[in-house]
Amino acid sequence: AKGVIKIGKPVFEEIQNDLEKIVSQVKQDAASHPTLADKGDFEKPPLLATLLLFTSKFGNYDFDKLFPTGVALELIELAVEEHYPIKFKEKGEEDKVPEEEEKKEKKRKGSSMDDDEFSQNLSLITGDYYYSRAIMLVAGLRDVAVIRVLAESVAAIAEAITFPLPREGRLDTLFPQYLEWIDKMVSLYQAAPQLGVYLSQVPPEAGEVFQNFGKAVGGYVYVTTYMEEADEELLKKLEQEFAERLKSSLGSFSDLGLEVGEIPTLIGS
Repeated sequence: AKGVIKIGKPVFEEIQNDLEKIVSQVKQDAASHPTLADKGDFEKPPLLATLLLFTSKFGNYDFDKLFPTGVALELIELAVEEHYPIKFKEKGEEDKVPEEEEKKEKKRKGSSMDDDEFSQNLSLITGDYYYSRAIMLVAGLRDVAVIRVLAESVAAIAEAITFPLPREGRLDTLFPQYLEWIDKMVSLYQAAPQLGVYLSQVPPEAGEVFQNFGKAVGGYVYVTTYMEEADEELLKKLEQEFAERLKSSLGSFSDLGLEVGEIPTLIGS
């Protein structure tokens, strides 16, 4: 397509070293508070940072700007997971409810909180800490637009969490509700390529492709990872919807000089 930079070698190889730098910093920031020393042990694919750097390869790739933004995106996702736990229990996992006497024994000395209350409070503190670290990082860019995009994404997620979805109902009624809800829950997956477009001055024709791809990746990951307890028929329809969105967005990559075969590695397929 006119005005679009074409990539000569696999784009994911080009950004791998930069991704590793971002992941290393995310782990460092995640464990930088004394109370959160164990938080740096996570192993999570940096999908948001990947979308950001991947998009930016089609513009003026400036890692000095992309590095703090990529770290901030990943920290905000960690914060969202702490504030709004969205992962359902694993298949076959049993509920573990401590006996009342065990709760009493585990109650912290000098505190009226039991383990559940302490865990909930720590989760809120952790999320707030990650949010603050993310904002401090992007503040160094002195670019209000970046902060606005991140804030709008968090607001969309908070709005979705505020309105719990019905568990029962007609498929044709539930489907659009779940679809709208998921689109909000994966707002960061749209924000990542949106910021890549903005920071790197990516040509508009490529930018639209990347944002559609980000939303499709987010929706597909969300449905296949977090929605095990949804109605089976509904879940199948949602998965099909986001698979079709992925297929549609991948079909646009040939105009950007990319082989479609190398793109699905982003989501491990």
